[in-house]
Amino acid sequence: SMINLCLDFEYFGIAYIPAFWTIVIYKVHYKKAPSNVALAALLLLSTLTLFMKVTNDYHHLFDTGMRVVEAFGHSLVISSKGPWYYVHISYFYLAMIFGFVTFYFDWKKSGYQIKSPIFWLFLSPIMPGIMLIVDLMGFAPPMIDVVPLGLLISSGLVFIALFQFDFLELNEMIKDTALREINEGLLVLDEKKRLVDYNKAGHQFFSWLDNGLIGRSISHISEGKRILEQEENHFEFEIQRDDKILY
Repeated sequence: SMINLCLDFEYFGIAYIPAFWTIVIYKVHYKKAPSNVALAALLLLSTLTLFMKVTNDYHHLFDTGMRVVEAFGHSLVISSKGPWYYVHISYFYLAMIFGFVTFYFDWKKSGYQIKSPIFWLFLSPIMPGIMLIVDLMGFAPPMIDVVPLGLLISSGLVFIALFQFDFLELNEMIKDTALREINEGLLVLDEKKRLVDYNKAGHQFFSWLDNGLIGRSISHISEGKRILEQEENHFEFEIQRDDKILY
């Protein structure tokens, strides 16, 4: 039927949400893509979910039954969930929890800065969980699934992180892994004096460098402010570390 077709079509997107969200978490946190094996595993589970959904009529592992009722002037679908649905929903919420915990610690490292893309990424996985709790506690309208509303709000929060803070632009700039292979300490700033990237050697010189500063100005840090105040392209100044003077 047309209703079944529409529900199957939804899962061409829904099935891949946990996989793509996990990839985003990994790339933002570790500043590199997951391994090919990890990518294959993430996408395989999502692809299996899609396969189970669109072929459900033959095995009923995703939905064991489905009926259409009329309510509020609309046709609503009520389905009985099969075992693979719970595999999918477990995968989905584990990905949300992974994002919540990971971005919380990144946000904590940034000093709990609200004007940071990490803050908005930290908030985004909370909304589906809140809507699930609302649904389980019976506060949602009868026969209405409010979790998609949580996903819509999450999408808006991710949109803020990516576009309000030019986070997509920053991610494009940090793709060059050669930066991390250079032995000299480096930090990269964009035209707006925001931190784009740094390497391990740079962190050894400037211990205040961490992922929470990505996308933010370093002007509020004393050594960062000294760097920004330099008018020449080539300059040097002293850095004191453990009673040693570095240049």
